[in-house]
Amino acid sequence: MCYRATRRRHGIPDSDLRPFNVAYSEAVARSREEESKKQTKPRPVFRPQAPTEVQSDGNLRQRSGV
Repeated sequence: MCYRATRRRHGIPDSDLRPFNVAYSEAVARSREEESKKQTKPRPVFRPQAPTEVQSDGNLRQRSGV
């Protein structure tokens, strides 16, 4: 297997020329940090809107007594 492919698969960029174990430990730490930032990101809160009045002729969804 290609040397670079192994490093890429483990999240180490090609520009990082440090030994594998050093570069890998930093790549894992960076990945965990990014993941924790995603989890602490505030999620949108569902806020129901006030109902709006619909003007109609009253025939919406009306069943006929057939």
